Amino acid sequence: MKRTLNKSIRDEKGQALILALILLLIGGLIIAPLLGYMSTGLIVGQVHEKRMNELYAADAGIEDALWKIKNDQVLAEYFLTVNEKDVEVDVVLEEDVEGFFEALLNENYSGVHSDWTALEEIVGAGTYTITITYNGNSDKKFITGIGAWLEGDYNIKYDNGNPVYSGITDDYPNHTFQVVSYKGGTAFIWEWTGENRPEFGTESGVFTRWLTFEFAPVEVPSFHFSWVVTSSSDIGIVTSGYTLEIWKATATATTDSTTGKQTRVVAYVFRQGEGAPYPVNIITWDISLQ
Repeated sequence: MKRTLNKSIRDEKGQALILALILLLIGGLIIAPLLGYMSTGLIVGQVHEKRMNELYAADAGIEDALWKIKNDQVLAEYFLTVNEKDVEVDVVLEEDVEGFFEALLNENYSGVHSDWTALEEIVGAGTYTITITYNGNSDKKFITGIGAWLEGDYNIKYDNGNPVYSGITDDYPNHTFQVVSYKGGTAFIWEWTGENRPEFGTESGVFTRWLTFEFAPVEVPSFHFSWVVTSSSDIGIVTSGYTLEIWKATATATTDSTTGKQTRVVAYVFRQGEGAPYPVNIITWDISLQ
């Protein structure tokens, strides 16, 4: 029995060497690409980290610009150092309320005034009411357009294919209506021409008119305003007392001046109100790698 066991052990000598050689061969085949993969992963990780630091630095530049716009301490161009990155910040007034409406309505008007009309608005989840009050004593004054702008992507609510709104349009059904995507939001615009214009004044005895419409999705927009366009050459547009401006803030973070690689963030900012600190909202945000 012992002699048979010893013979079996002697017959297995050298098999471990064969197994070791096979493992060495397999290891030799895979270790080179494995090391290459690990090296590439480390390089990609470093590049990603560098880009993220650039993005954070550029984002910090936008936040600083936003604070300056809010507190009326705007500098046209200035520099920061964030995360050991050089950040160039550029802030310019892109449009004021005049330019905003001129581009939106695409017509010539005399300017923004509120001499004889007063606007009030009530906005809820899915509903918007605009009340227009005439403060003058003329025989006749006319409305040529009413509109509202809601920040975000909205649409008018429809009932059997018909837009849902009521009030001022009940008396003057002949009008044009459109929904326009504009400046990161949605504009709802009603317009009248000729004899179909809504009328104010002592002759008609009408001094207040209102317009209510429903929109979707059913939520309260974070930012909104309304306006009325009138026929008087000295009136133009009324915006519920808002002083509206659109600012463009650009922050560019540079890692290596020799390669010129940069991360740039561009943001458009709404500013409204009558004094600092102004309410501000970022309406668009774009990131580019160069």
